[in-house]
Amino acid sequence: MPKKSKKLVKRSSRPSTAESDHILSQISWIESELIRINPDFGGYAKECFLACTRPLQLAVVGEYSAGKSTFLNALLGEQILPSGVLPTTGAPIYIRQGESASFTMKFYNGQHTQYNIERLHDMSSRAESGGLHEDFSAVELIELYHPSPLLREVFFVDTPGLNAPNEEDAQLTERILETSDAIIWLTSAEQVLNNTEQQTLKRFSERYQDKALCVISKIDLVDRGDRQEVLTYARTQMKGYFKKIVSASAQLALRGDASALQDVLSALKEEVLPQARTWVKENQLREMTAYVKELKKFLVEEHEETKRYLKAIEEAQAQHQRNLTTFHRELLLEYQQLSSHLKDTYHTFTSTLWSSLDTYTSVEPYQEVVEGFFVDDYVISYRDVEYWKVSDRFLEHADEKVETFTQKGLDHLSQRLDVIREKLEENLQRLLNSVIEAHTEACERLLDPVEFSNYVHLDVHNKYEIDDALSMFRHYGQGALSCGGTYSLNFHIASQELTTKPNLHQVRELADIYLPVSVFLGDCETRADTVTEIVTNRTAHFFSMMINFTKEDLEASQVTIAQLKSILTRV
Repeated sequence: MPKKSKKLVKRSSRPSTAESDHILSQISWIESELIRINPDFGGYAKECFLACTRPLQLAVVGEYSAGKSTFLNALLGEQILPSGVLPTTGAPIYIRQGESASFTMKFYNGQHTQYNIERLHDMSSRAESGGLHEDFSAVELIELYHPSPLLREVFFVDTPGLNAPNEEDAQLTERILETSDAIIWLTSAEQVLNNTEQQTLKRFSERYQDKALCVISKIDLVDRGDRQEVLTYARTQMKGYFKKIVSASAQLALRGDASALQDVLSALKEEVLPQARTWVKENQLREMTAYVKELKKFLVEEHEETKRYLKAIEEAQAQHQRNLTTFHRELLLEYQQLSSHLKDTYHTFTSTLWSSLDTYTSVEPYQEVVEGFFVDDYVISYRDVEYWKVSDRFLEHADEKVETFTQKGLDHLSQRLDVIREKLEENLQRLLNSVIEAHTEACERLLDPVEFSNYVHLDVHNKYEIDDALSMFRHYGQGALSCGGTYSLNFHIASQELTTKPNLHQVRELADIYLPVSVFLGDCETRADTVTEIVTNRTAHFFSMMINFTKEDLEASQVTIAQLKSILTRV
């Protein structure tokens, strides 16, 4: 999912309350629309609203002699920050609202230690006198807490400054200014716009002009009659660098002169902070809009990948269909070869059976005429007759031979079909794996073909269907032998009391009736079609589910993309 951006929005005009409220309404509407489209898309408005109502970050930047610490103390109404050097040079100081004056040192290793405010002044005094021997290089930042009502709406950041002595501190200041909602640039009335400030301000104004307030500090050090002239000079020289330029005296404010900071507080209350607040809201709206754009872009890319995935599945299905045609052809060939083999074997067997036919002697009654005096009479006499049957020696093991060569043929067929089936399986697995390798993300998001094949019990890789078909042949053969066999065939020949030897054709006709030859010499193509149809139906169902599921996803994502476009056109 796309992440929210952190770019600030610039405005040149003073915002109205109605306009600011409209921005919040738009954020709320976008959130509700996102949730309506997909609940997973929502959840960002809460973060945006928190950002819109949090205290504003107000960075204070200026050169070392500008009096930043004294100025901040004046805003807080109390001597909190020491005016001397701190041993944590380069670490920014964040001033937030708290129940009482205290501060916390946060270190780069994630640890933090809290102290009372006196500890901060003590550290500064010892640092200036050279009596501080502790190592504070691992301090990342200082958070100072104070109960000032002003800190309900803003929190201050005392920065190292853009003209910091080392590049790291200057870069840190840049990062703080970039993320700050408003900036106070402090410059001393004793030397307005010195050489180093001129070099820095040009770069500064290009990026931060619209959210920066310039304060001419230490105005009390200038003669009362010259103060307006200093302020006019500053406004003339630094025109275009800042949104507004005012003067202030932190020392007088700390001594109780409320008017010494009046222009600063008025500029903050009436212009800087309201505009900064609207900028924050506009930035959140822009972030929400950017998120919707990124989300749409993400879904479009995902949609295109899904289309490629669908094409790969359809190509795999087409290739598998060609593989099934080969499977059926090879399957049919094996059935035909089995039938041909069994036919030849049966012909040999029946020829041997015919050659083994033998005669047996039976007694046949007949009438013999006896001449009498008045009439002729007769008596019943008996004579020996030779009839044809299968020899006992051949008959003794005939059925066993039939079953043996039949089972051998089926076993051979089973082995050959295993090879054909395994080839089909390997080809299918290769096709599915190629889809996974080419479309890993889509497989994870939609359906993994291999996992799905296991879920739906595709079972191309087992031989249940083929074994069932072969078992059917075996049962038919065993049933034919149990219900008929060579003993039944012999009984039929003997019961006809043939006095002349039957010909080979007659014996084969009887073998077709009493032996299982007809089962194996039947329609091989039909049997191959049946097995192929079973495998085809399973794989067809598998591919159909894969394709339908993917098409449904494409349709749903197309609708979602259109809905996101609609949001963007209305923002």
